[in-house]
Parts: sequence; C-alpha cells; structure tokens
Amino acid sequence: MVISVEGYDWNCPQHITPRFTEAEIAAATAPLREEIARLQELLDNRGRADGDPKLVTVM
Repeated sequence: MVISVEGYDWNCPQHITPRFTEAEIAAATAPLREEIARLQELLDNRGRADGDPKLVTVM
C-alpha cells in the first residue's frame, strides 16, 4: 500500500473550536494581574523606603 500525502495542516483553525472567549480568559486571569500589581507596588514601596537605587520595577 502506498499513500501519497500532498499537504496537511495539523492546526487548521477551521477545525479548532475555541474553548474560551476573551471575556472568560480576562475574568480567569484578573486575580493574577491584580496580584502582580500588588507585588509590584510592594517592590516599588520597598525601594523608596530603603532608599535602594538598585531596586527597580520589573515588568
């Protein structure tokens, strides 16, 4: 038996059903973004309180 493959696309978006909407993803990741913002603020405040110029904002 001989099979000739002329082309394929494993990730064809035509046949991939999105599992989540943008709104669902935003809602699910909101707590993570809030925690990152809280931790960033702690770092910023620590740098000012310590007077440490080497402590910079990390994004």
